[in-house]
Amino acid sequence: MTPQAYERKRERELGKHRAGRARQLQPQAKDPRVWNREEYVRLEQDSFIVFVDRLPGDISKELFQLFSWTGRINDIYLSRKMRNGDVYLFAFIRYTTNGRALKAISKMNSMRLRGKEIFVREAKYKRYLQGKDCGRHQRYKEKGGGW
Repeated sequence: MTPQAYERKRERELGKHRAGRARQLQPQAKDPRVWNREEYVRLEQDSFIVFVDRLPGDISKELFQLFSWTGRINDIYLSRKMRNGDVYLFAFIRYTTNGRALKAISKMNSMRLRGKEIFVREAKYKRYLQGKDCGRHQRYKEKGGGW
C-alpha cells in the first residue's frame, strides 16, 4: 500500500470515528435511573424516614426484604458501630409516603429478629440540606443559638 493510499484510508477511518463520536455526544432522553442533585434533594424533603435500632449483627440485604412489604422503600442506610467490644447495628429506612412509614413503625416495632427485639420509630432529625434548616438545627436557632 502506498503512503498516499494509507493516508486516505486513515482519514476515512478517523472521519467515521469522529462522526460516530458526534452522534454519541448528542443530547439523549433523560434516563430515569440516573439521579441528579435536585432530584435527590426533592426526594430527601418529600420522604419519611424510619429509625430501626437493636438489629442483629449479621443482617444486611434481608433488611430490605423484611421492611419492603410495608411500602415502597427509597433507600436504606445501615450503620455498623462498635460499642463495648460488640457490633452495634442501626438503620434508617426512607419511605415514599408517610402512611407506609407509620405502618412499618406500628407493625415492626418490638418484633423479634434472631432472638433480638428490634426497635422501630420515626427518625427525629433530618439532615441539613442546601442551606435549609431541618430538625435540630432549627430548634437550636430558636433557643438562641446561632451559626
